[in-house]
Amino acid sequence: MKTAAIVQARMGSTRLPGKVLMEIEGQTVLQRLIDRLSLSKELDQIIVATGFDFANDEIRRWCYNNDITCHSGPEDDVLQRVLITAQFYKVDRIVDITGDCPLVDYRHIDSICQDMGVARYGSNIIPRTWPDGFDVQVFSTETLESVDATLAFDDPLREHVGWTVYSVAKGLMKYNYIAPLGKRYPLWGLTLDTQEDLELIEQVFRYFLHKDFSAIEVIEFIEANKHLLDINSHIQRKEPA
Repeated sequence: MKTAAIVQARMGSTRLPGKVLMEIEGQTVLQRLIDRLSLSKELDQIIVATGFDFANDEIRRWCYNNDITCHSGPEDDVLQRVLITAQFYKVDRIVDITGDCPLVDYRHIDSICQDMGVARYGSNIIPRTWPDGFDVQVFSTETLESVDATLAFDDPLREHVGWTVYSVAKGLMKYNYIAPLGKRYPLWGLTLDTQEDLELIEQVFRYFLHKDFSAIEVIEFIEANKHLLDINSHIQRKEPA
C-alpha cells in the first residue's frame, strides 16, 4: 500500500497571498513543512498539489528547483485536485496536509497511520484537541473517489478535502488522535493565515534550531512564553462549515 502526503498549496490567499513561499528563518514555508514531513516513517512520497492558475507557476518552479514532486489540478475544486493527484501517482492512502501548516508533526502522521486500524478516516482535528496548525487527516483514495462521486460539480464542499470526507462519507469508522491531558489547546492558532501568524510561527522556528521538534515541545515552549499568543490571539479563524 502506497501512502503519500498530498500538500495543498497555491499562491492565492484572501488574507496572505503567496504565503506558502514566504520565508521563515531563511527557508520557505513549503520547505519547512516538507522537511518535517520527510521525517515520517509512514510516508512513501510527498506531493505538492497546486492549482492550474498561472500565479502558481511560482510554486511549480520552486518545486522543480528543489526536486519536489508537484501536480496541478483545479484551482477551487480542491477535492478534485487532491483526487487526481492521488490517482496519477497511484496513491492508496492519502495523508491530507495544507501548505499553511508548517508546524505539522510527523509523529502525528505515523501514530494515526499505525493506530487507525480498520477506520477509513483518521485525524487529529475532529474533535480538535491540538492547536490549529498541526492538522493531519488520513483516508484512502477509494474513499475520496466515493465522496467525489456523490457531490455535484459546483458543490461548495469541494473547496475542502478531509473535512468533506469526514462530513459526507457514510458509515465511516473514524479515529481521532487526541492530545494528552494538560496539553489540550484547541483555541491556539498556529496555522498561517495572516502576517501575525507568520510572526508567531517564526518565533517557534527561531527557538528550535533543528527541524525535528515535536508538537508537545511547541506547546511547552508557548506555555512558558504565553505572551507570544498575544501576537495573533485577535485573529478570527475560518472554519470549513
